[in-house]
Parts: sequence; structure tokens; C-alpha cells
Amino acid sequence: EMVYAMEKDDLLDTDEDYTIEYRSGEISINGKKQNEEVSNKYKKYFKRDKTSIIKEDGEINIKHGSSNTHID
Repeated sequence: EMVYAMEKDDLLDTDEDYTIEYRSGEISINGKKQNEEVSNKYKKYFKRDKTSIIKEDGEINIKHGSSNTHID
């Protein structure tokens, strides 16, 4: 849901690889720190700090701190 909303807001393209990082209340998409408005809009989707969502070669990995979850 969040990723498709970000695509609708022209923040990323779900057909391409992407990285979304959430740290200390701030969101970065593909290495670009997002403004406060974007961070505030999407931070509700993150249950924990230091979370990364990485889509690479059609696979999605979600990292929480030092743990890692893989989704095909």
C-alpha cells in the first residue's frame, strides 16, 4: 500500500529497483532525503526505527536494524 502511494506521489517507480529507508523519523528514497511533509505522511507505515525496504531484481527485502526479511 505505502509503495503504491509513493509511486502515485512520483517518489518512486515500482517497475524499477528502489530503496526506502526510515531512520529517526526521516525517510530517504533511493538515497534522497525526503522533506518533512513526505516523512510525516509516510512514517505511520514504519513500526520500528532503522527500517529499510529494498527492491532489487524483483525481490523485496525488509531490514529492521540488524534483522532481515525476504519477500519474493
